[in-house]
Amino acid sequence: MTQSQQAGRVIRRGDVSYRYDDSGRLVEKTVQRDGFRPQVWRYRWDALNQLTQCETPDGSRWYYQYDAFGRRIRKLKVHDGKLAAANLQRWLDGKPDLTPKPRTMMGQDYLWSGDQLIEETPLYADGTPAEDQRIRWLYEPGKLTPSARYERGKLHYIVSDHQGTPREMLNEEGGLVWAQRLTTWGKAEKSQVIASNDPDYHVGCHFRFMGQYEDEESGLYYNRFRYYDRETGQYLTPDPIGLLGGLNPYGYVDNPVNFIDPFGLAKCHLDNPKKKVNSADVGDFVRTPTSHPDDFTKIKGGNYKNKNTNEIWSKSNTTHSDKEGEWKVGIGKAEPKPRHKITIGMSDGKIIKIDK
Repeated sequence: MTQSQQAGRVIRRGDVSYRYDDSGRLVEKTVQRDGFRPQVWRYRWDALNQLTQCETPDGSRWYYQYDAFGRRIRKLKVHDGKLAAANLQRWLDGKPDLTPKPRTMMGQDYLWSGDQLIEETPLYADGTPAEDQRIRWLYEPGKLTPSARYERGKLHYIVSDHQGTPREMLNEEGGLVWAQRLTTWGKAEKSQVIASNDPDYHVGCHFRFMGQYEDEESGLYYNRFRYYDRETGQYLTPDPIGLLGGLNPYGYVDNPVNFIDPFGLAKCHLDNPKKKVNSADVGDFVRTPTSHPDDFTKIKGGNYKNKNTNEIWSKSNTTHSDKEGEWKVGIGKAEPKPRHKITIGMSDGKIIKIDK
């Protein structure tokens, strides 16, 4: 499918057009298909580039709220377009009744622990939380990879791939209850709940790539500091850290098989403690004595040895490519030498140069 860009922004993709405001934020998405009315999504943003409102083609309006740390803590449907359509005749009769029933689900509250989303609670139309439907998420220690889902006294175990993306959920007996398959850029190509008369099997998971949560109303993925469009493989707003996040301020990552962007700020390498620097390429990210001190042991001469790969590291006296400093890694298992070394940025673990 043809995709046109301008200054890094996608302005047209097939029969879909995109319009941005003066700050480079997406404000309107229009799908124009022959023989059908245009479908339009509209977006509003605050001064911090946080999405505060989304209007869907059926006329529904959703509002989003955030805490002081920029974490989304609530989404609320303030106008139900489907309800309005169902009451069209009452509108024509001059007796509109658009008040949703008190027990209708109209939103969601979210609870965080650091950068981990640990609870989501549905909200009724009257603002009352549906505590009996609250979902709790458990994570791998110190990571953003969910390991289990807990709801109504039932525990479901999550099976994730090498990227930290949930692929399957199993019940306590080990039976498969949910599965999803994503395309290269994260679109759910196939997501299914295994059919059963047992209510235990009616479970779902909105997590996609690590750090991403899908909103059904918009099809967007909330990615902590930005929103990701699974169709274009890009963000709706420019990178808040500017070009430090990459040359394309709207880009996700250049290789979603080997990299992730859990916060919507910058790409990260997939965490592999046994990955050798000598087998990596320029531009790859690796674990360093700065980021993962437990991986290393100090040896003679003030150098460091990686416990997993046996590679020798030393601090550089130069800061040519990284203001915070540079690491030098020897070729093979030797100590780094002036003409035989690999240079790595101390701030982010990015391989800057390879001299063999």
